[in-house]
Parts: sequence; C-alpha cells; structure tokens
Amino acid sequence: MIKFLGQPIYDVASGKRYGYELFIREEINHELVMPVDFSRYGATEITQLLAKTVRHLSEDIQMLAFNLDERQFIDHHFLQPLVKLQRQTSVKICIELTERLGAGEAPVAARQLVDAARSYQRAGLHVCLDDVGTGNNTAALVGLLLPYVVECKFALQNVRNWETCDRIKTELHFWRALAAKQHIQFALEGIETQPDLKWVQEFAPDLVQGYYFGMPGEMTDTNDSLVN
Repeated sequence: MIKFLGQPIYDVASGKRYGYELFIREEINHELVMPVDFSRYGATEITQLLAKTVRHLSEDIQMLAFNLDERQFIDHHFLQPLVKLQRQTSVKICIELTERLGAGEAPVAARQLVDAARSYQRAGLHVCLDDVGTGNNTAALVGLLLPYVVECKFALQNVRNWETCDRIKTELHFWRALAAKQHIQFALEGIETQPDLKWVQEFAPDLVQGYYFGMPGEMTDTNDSLVN
C-alpha cells in the first residue's frame, strides 16, 4: 500500500500556506517508509492516489505538487488521467520534474522532455523544474524547458554541505534572475531554521518550504501562516 505525505509550501507575499509537495511512502509492517524503487509505481497507481488525496484537502489549498523522474515524465500514460483530474478540481496540479533519470540506463533525450513539457502545458497542467542546477537539471536543459513551465525550484539541502556560502549565493542569484526574466515563480526548499528564512529573503523567493515549516506528514485542515 502507498500513500502521500505532504510538506507544506508557503506563499511569501501573502504569508499563507499555498499548497503541498507530495512524497510517496510505502506502508510496511504498519510503518510508512520511503520506497526503495520509486519506478515500480506507474501512472495508474500514482494518479489514482493523487485523485484520492485531492478529495480530502482543505479549502485553502491552491496547489498540489508531486514528483516525476525523467522516465516517468515522458510516460504518456500520465497525461490523460492528470487532465481528467485537473478538470475535476480547482486545485492546481503541478508536476515536478526531478533531477533523477529513473529506472534504466539509457538517457532520456532532451527533445523527449521538451515534447512532454509542451504536452502538459497545452493540456492545462503546470510543470515545475525541481532541483535546478542539480543532477540532470542543468542550466542547458532548464533553458530548453523554460517556455513550458510555471516554476523553478532550488534545493538548498542539495548544496549546503558541499558548496561555499558565496557559491550558493551566486547560484541563487542566477536562478532568481532566470525565473524573473521568464516571468515564472521561483521556489526555495530546504529552509531548516529561522536564520535560513532571513538569509534567503535577499533572493525574493515566491514560494518557500522546508523542515522549518513542517516535515512531510499528514495534510491538516489548519489554515496556518508563514512563520517569521
């Protein structure tokens, strides 16, 4: 059995909870654990679970984001179930393209990713480029996909233990400027402390998330506000 746990995402301008990023967990021996192999779950299982999750949301939630690796992203079996679900709800369904290739060894061609992103966009679905600057989500690939996305997200947790503060600032300025030029949202995740929150204000993120605001867990009905 699988279920989604949600980590809250906050809109900086309003200070209100905007939505959730969803993470798949398996129930094993009455405990929820991270799957060893995410690729074992296909479009049918994921979209059915997403539809079930949407039905139990509180009214203030505007967006639900869920992750697909590159191989899942180009799987055409996701498109129609997601379109059907989006037509049934006012909650924005956002597909986060992660930096991971997914199961298998052969690379996914950039053209396949562009074609998939264009299809999602034309169908009225939102795409976010997750973990920009990490793994396969290089600046070159992001540049090709930007016309078809509504958001790019930078993950502080991917770099905080590996890069200097100055280097991280340089990357954040780059991605913030790119998002502004393209007129898309800029999200920052991996905010773990109040000093983190104050530090990232320099980069004017539109959306923020991280352990400081909440661990992935059950999605509540509380209409809470951004902690300052």
